[in-house]
Amino acid sequence: MSDQDFTQFSEGSFRSDTDLSDMDIDSAKEYVVSFVTSLKQTQRKIYEVMAELKTWLDRKQFAQEKNRPDLVEAAQGKIDNTNAQLNTLKTEEQDLAAKVQEMMANLKKLKNGFTPTINAEQLLAELEMITGGKDEVADQFKEEDVLNELERLKAKMEEENK
Repeated sequence: MSDQDFTQFSEGSFRSDTDLSDMDIDSAKEYVVSFVTSLKQTQRKIYEVMAELKTWLDRKQFAQEKNRPDLVEAAQGKIDNTNAQLNTLKTEEQDLAAKVQEMMANLKKLKNGFTPTINAEQLLAELEMITGGKDEVADQFKEEDVLNELERLKAKMEEENK
């Protein structure tokens, strides 16, 4: 890891850009999304620079066809600068992609290690108190409706098979 892979976050201590351990799940998701956004922006910029490179290559070829060494040299300078920019962007893309991949794995670990602070049984009991509990009579009617529908379909299928 390079020096830029660490962020200072408190009195002289550092943490990795990909370390999500001190974040809650929502904050971690937002943080990962910011890196994914940067990755996508870098990829868009790569396509733009590649288009620019093609333009300068075409211009260089045109200048060669017109026998204009001054324009060929100028175009070659632009091609060299654009190639350097493209190489920098591709390196940045690789770095961001690796970080995003590591952060996605760390996010998954964070999610798997997440334990709710609410007691589920207590929450269910409170919901039943508020709503009056399960409506067992309605459930029985639904079950009878399903059984009646099943019998009707069976009878219909028997008639069709005759």
